[in-house]
Amino acid sequence: MSVVWHTAYRLGAFEVGDNDTYRLRRQQGKASEIRIGNARIGFDHRHHRELRRCDLEVRQGSIHTMAIGTCGLTEQITQIAALTAFGLSGAWKGRITLRLAHDVRTLILCSYSDIDDLVVMHHRCLAGACKIMTTAVLAPSHTSEKPLRSKILTLGAPVAAMVYPAPLVAFHAMLTAADGSSEARWWLIGPCLAMLLTLAFAAPTFAWQCATYLSQIEDPSIAEVRARRVAYLSVGAPALFSFIGTTTFMLGIPRADIWILGLFWAALALFVGTGANTPYVSKASPSSPYAMRVTHGVAALVLVLGFIGLHLTNHLTGLIGPDVHRSIMKALRHIYRAPVVEPLLMVGFIVLIVTGCCMAWKLSGKAGDRFRAFQLATGIYLTFFLISHTSAVFVLARTYLGIDSDWGFATGAPAGLLHDSWNIRLVPLYGLGVFCAVAHPFAGARVVMLAHGVRRTVGDAIVVWSAVASVMISLAIMLGMCGLRLYFV
Repeated sequence: MSVVWHTAYRLGAFEVGDNDTYRLRRQQGKASEIRIGNARIGFDHRHHRELRRCDLEVRQGSIHTMAIGTCGLTEQITQIAALTAFGLSGAWKGRITLRLAHDVRTLILCSYSDIDDLVVMHHRCLAGACKIMTTAVLAPSHTSEKPLRSKILTLGAPVAAMVYPAPLVAFHAMLTAADGSSEARWWLIGPCLAMLLTLAFAAPTFAWQCATYLSQIEDPSIAEVRARRVAYLSVGAPALFSFIGTTTFMLGIPRADIWILGLFWAALALFVGTGANTPYVSKASPSSPYAMRVTHGVAALVLVLGFIGLHLTNHLTGLIGPDVHRSIMKALRHIYRAPVVEPLLMVGFIVLIVTGCCMAWKLSGKAGDRFRAFQLATGIYLTFFLISHTSAVFVLARTYLGIDSDWGFATGAPAGLLHDSWNIRLVPLYGLGVFCAVAHPFAGARVVMLAHGVRRTVGDAIVVWSAVASVMISLAIMLGMCGLRLYFV
């Protein structure tokens, strides 16, 4: 092991070798060379408390020391040389490394008259080396073999999105086969249907967990950044399935949606798998412009208070019955379907989508905590949901089919959401859409609150409880759309 550095004193070279042949020597006007090996320097120096000048000398200054514990001076000098290699090689950065390098240079190049100071300094060097060597051993390496868990979470999101339609197809096949079955058989079929529907919701949830894991990597590789962004994209699999299904239906190839999306997700999995393991270096600004963030927040606040809140409240009345829902919807349509208001609503949603995508791209390139990952995942799902929902309302219903996008259109009448092979995809689409529409604004509000000095525990609690409320609201709306009714006595 050899370390060479340039200091204010002179160029020095340290080597660890066998000192039986080469004695420690000093050459005037040239680089000092110290060979450390079997120097036969041991506990006898506890009494002399110094080394003879002919044995060890650097820049005309003797090194004073004594053996510490059971460690001989030879081993101590070897450790000092190792510390020099770590501290001055430049492989590690930070204030601890700089202090360590300074301590090692001071220990070797200076003379001490106080033996206690030298012992303390030596302990500091050893402690710093232990910390740096531990970091070097435990830190993830881009060239090392990834563990199985990391590989699963890296490629798991696009694979989960690829197989997402499978439980929905199986649900419809089992439900169709179970029609006319006895009540006793339904005790077995019912849990199986619930499990299949749960698996459909589990696919985007698993993609979100993959994105959360990948977002916590501080210094990701190019492959890991690709996997992170594809994981966020995979969260929107239910909305993409509905959007592609609507498009292929209007094109006259309704069964092509599964194959198209299968190839799409397979290509993204290949894109992730072929990513380089070299460190990712972002060339863009690490944060979004202030004006973009303000524009996104203001547009979201206006749309949530002026449209989304009223729209979800209207859907909650579906638990009472379609007639109540229809009467409230007609009253609200006088406002948000007015010739001036409706175009403004569409402009507002476009602003949300564009600014949200720009910020999501920047934020997905850097590390973040699980709350940031939750904010990004819900926002990306909302983006695809808005694209799918508006295309279904404005293009499929109003233009292609020429029908009103009322309660019957939303619930897939007359077959319903559960008993139709195409409509079953609307259950996770709407369920996750309502959840994200309620939870995402609170996740964004947490960032604003933290920026204005609110305690992190308060902001985190608001996101958690808003997510719980979002689940309850989404469940209530979906039960109403699937046929559950509340009767008041």
